[in-house]
Amino acid sequence: GGDEGLRRQIGEKNEHLLQMRIQVGQLEAELRTAKDITRLHAQMDLDRIRHEVEWQSRMSQDQIVRSRLELEVSDDKRTRLKEALDSSMRQLRECRHETEGLRSKIHAACTRLDASTQALTDSKGLVADLRDIRSSMEGLEAEAHRQLARLDDHHRSVNTRTTDRTPGKGVR
Repeated sequence: GGDEGLRRQIGEKNEHLLQMRIQVGQLEAELRTAKDITRLHAQMDLDRIRHEVEWQSRMSQDQIVRSRLELEVSDDKRTRLKEALDSSMRQLRECRHETEGLRSKIHAACTRLDASTQALTDSKGLVADLRDIRSSMEGLEAEAHRQLARLDDHHRSVNTRTTDRTPGKGVR
């Protein structure tokens, strides 16, 4: 009986050992499955993040392109406005120069007329005519002064508007 009891104990222990091996095998299988599932979830998370980064990158590139285009349009507009302003300033300077030339000519004519008037004081009718001409010329000279003053006012106004539109002044 002792041999048989020993065999039975060995058989039970082998049975128990077999059950333990089965359990270890099941646990290993579950562990491999859990690893595979975790790896699959990690891969899905990585794919999702990669797609999101690619989408954000495309959106950023699109925004950069739009911003560059807006900057080019703005620069073109600023250049056209500067050219128009420069042209207006040149025209104002030319007009002022012409008006100053007219004023100088009128002044020279008045000076010559005064000299002629003094030389011809013996002829009263001629003197009256010359005085009328002198008065007309003084009127023309006063008009030239008014034109210059208007040009100066306009020039200051253009300069003020130009200064107000410079970057950093708030108006664009």
